[in-house]
Amino acid sequence: MSPLVALLTNLSLALTPQPAPLHPGAGPLAEMPASESDAFAVWRHLTVQIDPPVASQVRIEQHIIFRIVPMPGPVRQHTTAQGPTREPLRLSERKMGDCVRMNTIAGGRPASGSRLLLFLRDRRLIAADLETACSARDFYRGFYVDKPHADGQLCASRDRVLSRSGVRCEIARFRMLVAEN
Repeated sequence: MSPLVALLTNLSLALTPQPAPLHPGAGPLAEMPASESDAFAVWRHLTVQIDPPVASQVRIEQHIIFRIVPMPGPVRQHTTAQGPTREPLRLSERKMGDCVRMNTIAGGRPASGSRLLLFLRDRRLIAADLETACSARDFYRGFYVDKPHADGQLCASRDRVLSRSGVRCEIARFRMLVAEN
């Protein structure tokens, strides 16, 4: 029943003559002070019934998703064009800490096996090894860090990355990749 219909129904009931109560002061408006006029008392009694309930609890939730976009691979302009040939770049692994600040990650790309390459804004290259059951191929369209930690870091053995297809994998360790001389 809409509030307007309830108001009109209660108003019509209040304005129609009612039989006298069995004892004085037993009617629905008995709790009203005698100093108020009858019309105001009826109106106040009716509007109290249609007031919306007051919320006693408010819940605010925040959900942050951090997206790492895929980095494009090298683009070959023409297959017949012969450019200068150079030796392939050789990389060696170095130990590093267990965490990487998320705001320094510029992009990512899957590597072989269960390894993701992370490209940092300061031109460093980090290899993130995923848990053994995960394949890096699932992350070819980038990945998300769902529910990042409050410290703003992506940490090994703590955080999970989420692919667009729904695969969730924990990061086992990080290694810094540096060019050999």
